[in-house]
Amino acid sequence: MQQARKDEDLRITDRISLHLTAPSALVDAIDAHRDWIAEQVLATSFDVAVSSEGTASAHGRQGVHTGSIDGMDAAVSISVA
Repeated sequence: MQQARKDEDLRITDRISLHLTAPSALVDAIDAHRDWIAEQVLATSFDVAVSSEGTASAHGRQGVHTGSIDGMDAAVSISVA
């Protein structure tokens, strides 16, 4: 998330809208800690979607960053809230 903020030229104090797409196993873990994650990254909105067919995308959103979390592909899109 910090690299995504840097790439988008966001300040560390900016509140963000966050959209994450990942495999269902990862989404389950994220959902279990959603409030804590949102607080840590200063997200005022936080959407999570299950990726289809093993590929992560942010469905045409701007500011998309891809990576791996525990060996699973994930895509995150952030914007200033």
